[in-house]
Amino acid sequence: MHQAGELTSFVGRTRELVEVLQLLRQQRLVTLAGPGGIGKTRLAMRLVRDCADSYADGAFVFELAPLTQSNQVARELAERLGIVNAETVPDALRSSAMLLVLDNCEHLIEPCAALADELLRACPRLRILATSREPLAVPGEAVFRLPPLAIPRDDSLEQLAESDAAHLFVQRARAARSDFRLGQTNAAAVARICRRLDGLPLAIELAANRLAELAPAEVADRLDSALRLLANGPRTVPARQKTLEAAIAWSYDLLEASEQRLFNRLSVFAGGFTVDAAEAVSEDGFDVLPRLVAKSMVQADLQADGSVRYRLLEPLRAFGQARLAASDGSRSAMAAQAAYVVALAERAEPELYGPRLPSGQRASTASGTTFGWPTTGCSRALTPRVPCGSRQRWPGGGRDRIAKQKRVVASSVLFACRTVSGFRGCARAR
Repeated sequence: MHQAGELTSFVGRTRELVEVLQLLRQQRLVTLAGPGGIGKTRLAMRLVRDCADSYADGAFVFELAPLTQSNQVARELAERLGIVNAETVPDALRSSAMLLVLDNCEHLIEPCAALADELLRACPRLRILATSREPLAVPGEAVFRLPPLAIPRDDSLEQLAESDAAHLFVQRARAARSDFRLGQTNAAAVARICRRLDGLPLAIELAANRLAELAPAEVADRLDSALRLLANGPRTVPARQKTLEAAIAWSYDLLEASEQRLFNRLSVFAGGFTVDAAEAVSEDGFDVLPRLVAKSMVQADLQADGSVRYRLLEPLRAFGQARLAASDGSRSAMAAQAAYVVALAERAEPELYGPRLPSGQRASTASGTTFGWPTTGCSRALTPRVPCGSRQRWPGGGRDRIAKQKRVVASSVLFACRTVSGFRGCARAR
């Protein structure tokens, strides 16, 4: 068995370990999919440690990240297995009862898929666990989308105690600074770091490393420049894991040009968006969005009502915003977002007068957000349409009624913006 030892503590992922182990018992090919820095390799290595003994011939980890050419895959696997001829690998493994781990398949997805398909057909007792940004798309594959670590819902120590993201931060913070202790004085800053980084393990580890020279509050205050701040990984890890930007760029650079363009433009949305909103900021949004989801650059969240909302994890959104700004595309993307939200608000406004008013008011105010309309980057011509999109008057007249009308119309805009995106890209909802 080829297995690397763990140099740092393994934190969380209890549910994921159980679910993936169950999948491995049921399926011969399981792929752990997710964005860079989500912890796919780390989870795979822990799974190998936990279940290798259940395979008669153990487990073998094949690391693909160092390879750059398609024709290297089968040849390199043969060499590491001690097989002279790459073409005889299926025959050599035909009777093997082994767990083969194909780690980091995304940059060589086609040859990895072909290899997995050939080996599974030729070797009936073989099981394969793959890690990749996207599925291999091989018959019989079970895909497990690895989520971010759970983040604290508020700043309390009780919530931090229940959050795997906070546990990871504390563990790595103590490695960077032995006298670090989580307490009332720094709980709010730690919670803010975990939330701002959306529970992305690599980002949290890099932020914790900063405690060698910064206080938690100082790290939290500088996360608007997260890509620049989180650039302090260990010397011995691969280059793509040394900085947050490099980890995201590893996946971004594998995207097609149309996928990169849409990803960049979607970065104007904070808090989530719909497929209609994606179409509003890009003419090929409907066609390209599913590919970004498949490649783990966009998260697709199933809602209680059966609908799907999409979002970019905050570190990925920051990366997309930087690329969008570099391409001079921010102004047009933000203007398109603004136009769509205003149109949605105008369609929603009439429903706020009459029987549906109470529910509309509750929906908008329950968000707990405030709304600031954009004056930079978006067309100023849109601004006059927002504060009062209707000339209707409330029954009874009077200043209090007019003031109430304006508040409700503003609520319709807020509710529309919350529905579309959280609107922290062009209009910031805090």
